[in-house]
Amino acid sequence: MTMRWPRLRKYWPRLRRRICWGCGKQYDLSEPRLWVCGGCLEARYCDEACQRGHWREHQGPCLEKMAEIVHKRLSEGATAEEIGSEFLGGPPPVSYAEYLRMTESAK
Repeated sequence: MTMRWPRLRKYWPRLRRRICWGCGKQYDLSEPRLWVCGGCLEARYCDEACQRGHWREHQGPCLEKMAEIVHKRLSEGATAEEIGSEFLGGPPPVSYAEYLRMTESAK
């Protein structure tokens, strides 16, 4: 495998988006896209069952990444409603202060 890595390196960003983070199954580029985590926007899952099964392991890093994104967007001058619509397609379900308390308790 180490001999093949240089050839795969330039394609890795595309290939890693085709691997389910829950079960590890790799999907071909011709198959439908995987579900994307709505928090960190990085994790990919083949279905809801894989996402639910992986949540306990993924929760900490996901909330940290989400907090980074929120802090960055706030420093750029975005409102809480704009940020909430980016993640959820609507206004945030909790206040920003409550969100920060949730992310601190997950650490």
